[in-house]
Amino acid sequence: FFRNVFNTKEISDANLNKFSESHIGRLSAANLGGIYNDQLADVQNAFSDFDVAMNAEDVAHAEQQGNTIAVDDIFYQFKAMASQKEGIVRGIWGVNSPKYQAFYPEGINEYSTATKANVGMLMNRMVAAATTYNAELMPDFLPLFDGIKINYTLARAAQLERIGEVETLKSATAAARLVLTKQLTKNLLIIASNHVGDTTMLEDFFDQSFIRNTAAPDDGSIVGTVAANTTINIESQGLSLDTEFTLTNNGTQGLHFGIQAMADTPVLGGTIVEAGATIVATYLQLLGGSPQGSTYLNVTNPSPVAGAYSVLIE
Repeated sequence: FFRNVFNTKEISDANLNKFSESHIGRLSAANLGGIYNDQLADVQNAFSDFDVAMNAEDVAHAEQQGNTIAVDDIFYQFKAMASQKEGIVRGIWGVNSPKYQAFYPEGINEYSTATKANVGMLMNRMVAAATTYNAELMPDFLPLFDGIKINYTLARAAQLERIGEVETLKSATAAARLVLTKQLTKNLLIIASNHVGDTTMLEDFFDQSFIRNTAAPDDGSIVGTVAANTTINIESQGLSLDTEFTLTNNGTQGLHFGIQAMADTPVLGGTIVEAGATIVATYLQLLGGSPQGSTYLNVTNPSPVAGAYSVLIE
């Protein structure tokens, strides 16, 4: 009853948005005599803030993708031009000349296998060498690579700025999402208190089709798979000292479960559940050496084959 049941990574932002919008419509229809006025106003405000934050993040993410395409286009243009113009440099001075080495110290392969990590260095080298020997090169050689370098620098800066903006907006969306999911949980409890014993009323207020995990059992367990030699986060919300876990290994190799401080932290040791086994563990038993207050239930599969699990959190 105290757990924020809607704040789980199993429900996407988009599905939470649709679920909330549907709930507001159903709650409005059932608000006879204004019995749910307060709940309706609170959930409408929370939904509006979440909807605005989510859409702002989506727009920024789309623009970030556009920036990424621009960066990639210039990146591949540089690699192609560096390979194409190698013949000119080689034809003027020869492979073994000091001047050729200024452009291609490791040969053409260094450019054809360039990555985002070293392409800036390669661009600077090409422009520096072309500037030094500009008088002996074709007139368009230096302007070509100088233009590519400038365009890449500007596009990369715009991409990084947009990435930072998206991260900021993600935080804003997460904050608005938390407020909304708390209000949805409050509404659920208030509505339930008005209809104790009549579970058929649930669908009158909440359309679960938007958030239901069709692969999950009816008891609310989280079912999933974990790739070979991989760690994944199962849940990161609502975990506390009072939380109890029923852990089932549905695979053929042992899995390591544990509470960690970060979503990507491997479980070294932890609580091992052998293939086909089910155990019940408390928060403290799974915490191990992690800091008190950690909230990430992770599973590590150390075997060379994929694993499968089912987790019931109560």
